[in-house]
Amino acid sequence: MGAILSAGCCAAQLACCFGSAACSLCCACCPTVRSSTTTRIMYTFFLILGTAISCVMLSKAVEDSIQQSIPGFSEVCDFLNLGTNCNISQVIGFLAVYRVCFSMAVFFFLLMILMINVKTSQDCRAGIHNGFWFFKLLIIVGICVGAFYIPNVEIFQQVWMYIGMVGAFLFILIQLILLVDFAHSWNSNWSAPSVFQIVSSIFHTLMICTLFFYAITLGGFIVLVLFFTKPAGCELNKFILALNLILCIVISFISVLPPIQKASPRSGLLQAAIISAYCMYLTYSALSSEPVSYHNEDGKKTVDNEQDGVVYSYSFFHFVFLLASLYIMMTLTNWYKATWASVWVKVSSSWVCFVLYLWTLIAPLCCPNREFPQ
Repeated sequence: MGAILSAGCCAAQLACCFGSAACSLCCACCPTVRSSTTTRIMYTFFLILGTAISCVMLSKAVEDSIQQSIPGFSEVCDFLNLGTNCNISQVIGFLAVYRVCFSMAVFFFLLMILMINVKTSQDCRAGIHNGFWFFKLLIIVGICVGAFYIPNVEIFQQVWMYIGMVGAFLFILIQLILLVDFAHSWNSNWSAPSVFQIVSSIFHTLMICTLFFYAITLGGFIVLVLFFTKPAGCELNKFILALNLILCIVISFISVLPPIQKASPRSGLLQAAIISAYCMYLTYSALSSEPVSYHNEDGKKTVDNEQDGVVYSYSFFHFVFLLASLYIMMTLTNWYKATWASVWVKVSSSWVCFVLYLWTLIAPLCCPNREFPQ
């Protein structure tokens, strides 16, 4: 009897891979979960799987193994229409990562278009979003296989690299917005009166965390000065480092001004310290992308909780995953090569971060009649 019940449970979970129902992935071992949660977990699994395959493609051991196991490699190049100058780097390595991430980006782009204006789970398109996982996996594999047949590798590489830069920049902006919101939430929760009464040492903990992030900022600045500047030359690096350090000081000063504190009581140095540390990391990432010639040579059942309305935008969800695919591609390939385009993408990201945080400070002063979350 137990075997029959187990078989029924497994069959139900297998059916959801082929149908429009969301998977709980387990039977009695998991608590009841919402369909919106399991769906996002499955898409995250797809993204992680694509990332893992991309990492494998970058492995030198994989390259050697392919060369040894495929003696007639030229025939493979002819089969894939890779041209007469085909070599192993066109099948694996950076270009393989580009192709895998291209397939993920196309997959999420198609879903983003398909899910525009979905309001509730009663929409037939919501069933596609929340199920059919087996067929979705087949679609991704099919797009990935097709990506290896793309002709004109050089053109594909150049065009997709710049598309990846734009997508990665937009994904960084989303990260910055979430980071600013996280910093405000952290400071607000830790400085709440009720929490302060319960934990008498919370103020000291808050101060230690603030000093910790400022120490990271200062230490990062010193390291960048030592490794990316020299007394004679590197004027652009000196300018970027000096400007970003000044911006760190400016946002720290503005965050404790009396008018800012009055309009936004939860603002403080902790948020400014977190933003400063992250922007210093973006500065490092930008400087490390400079061309070498410029460098210093030194379950249970799933509950449908979206019948009355979706809890998140399906279309925007896939848009974010599309950008995440491009960001992962650029990160794994180290932005493919050292170019000034990647430098300015990252430098401008750090400046946008400062602007976003400054806006959260001055917005209550500029728009006094509007309510802002504290």
